[in-house]
Amino acid sequence: MMGSGHRRVHSLSSMPMLLLPQLQTASGTLQDDMNRWLLKTEMGSFIKEYFQNQLLNKGLRFMLEEVLQYEGENQLFFLADVWLRFFSEILPTLQAIFYPLQGQELSVRQMALLAFRDLVLMRVSLEDLLPTNLSLLPTSITQMLLILQGVSMRTCRVEEKQETW
Repeated sequence: MMGSGHRRVHSLSSMPMLLLPQLQTASGTLQDDMNRWLLKTEMGSFIKEYFQNQLLNKGLRFMLEEVLQYEGENQLFFLADVWLRFFSEILPTLQAIFYPLQGQELSVRQMALLAFRDLVLMRVSLEDLLPTNLSLLPTSITQMLLILQGVSMRTCRVEEKQETW
């Protein structure tokens, strides 16, 4: 009797793995459907607001404080390091965690990049930091400027389209 009970528990524990393919719907997984539903409720706007106003705001202000501890060329190189860490580690993590926010008017990526631009880059005197010889400019700073320019341009186009509708 004890053996059959043990087998029953074992078979129940393996059951969810067998049912996973059946839980997929025509529009994706059940999890995706639940996330879409959640975002349409008041909780979705709460999550988005928390992401933008708390998480991004506080984290990027901390990054700015780190950058402002340096001056001149050292500040430029530290900003380059901060950008690399943000772009290669923090941004992909935010995109993965807040994936359900995709499909809003701005993606998680766009919100995070625009916040980096507004809360870090725009508060650093970049004109004073850029070398006169642009070949000395760290490549990550060039990458940062091009990416942030691109996201700004796409955001303007989205806003223009929304105004015409």
